[in-house]
Amino acid sequence: MFVYNYRIFDKYDIPVTSIAILADENESWNPEPFKYGMWGSNMGLDYLKSKLLDYKDKWSYLETIKNPFAMVVMAHLKALETKKDSSLRKQWKFELTKLLYEKGYSRKEVFNLFRFIDWILMLPQELNKIYYEEIKDLGGNKKMPYITDLEKYAMEKGFISGEIKKSQNVLIKLMNKKFKLSKKEEKIILNEFNPQILDKALDEILFADSKDAVLKFFK
Repeated sequence: MFVYNYRIFDKYDIPVTSIAILADENESWNPEPFKYGMWGSNMGLDYLKSKLLDYKDKWSYLETIKNPFAMVVMAHLKALETKKDSSLRKQWKFELTKLLYEKGYSRKEVFNLFRFIDWILMLPQELNKIYYEEIKDLGGNKKMPYITDLEKYAMEKGFISGEIKKSQNVLIKLMNKKFKLSKKEEKIILNEFNPQILDKALDEILFADSKDAVLKFFK
């Protein structure tokens, strides 16, 4: 931090504020300012500190503010709290994911925060599969935008059922044999993770006289 501080000052010739985010588990730990010197000459850095554990008793406040860093703090606190309880961690991971939508973040913010939550609240593989299935079910709620991005991410990580991927591939194969799809149309199908929609499309293709009759389910 000292090196960053003086190099920024040296390059831009402006005052610099350094802030330490303390993410430890020790409530009493409070690091001292940095300093070094010899023969009576000293150099150092005093800095602002924000200890994440201090927000443990401010959960209701974190739930209400829109600042994306609030979600980062909440995920961090629950990661510490649930270290020895994977089932509870899965529950909180799902609740925090839902909260992403309730706070009204942008598409980019939702996806970036989702990836952070997914990383910091790691789960055993079986519980992760259950969690991603629950995320997939959120897609049935039309008030939940951007859910496809999260489902696609889950598919790429291999946590959503392979049956969905199988349905996508079968539908594309049948559509290409009967009508010939463009790359864009294939992508539309690959971006659909709702099994009900895929099933309807597979049923329709048996009698469809145009590809639009099938693709209408994906609009």
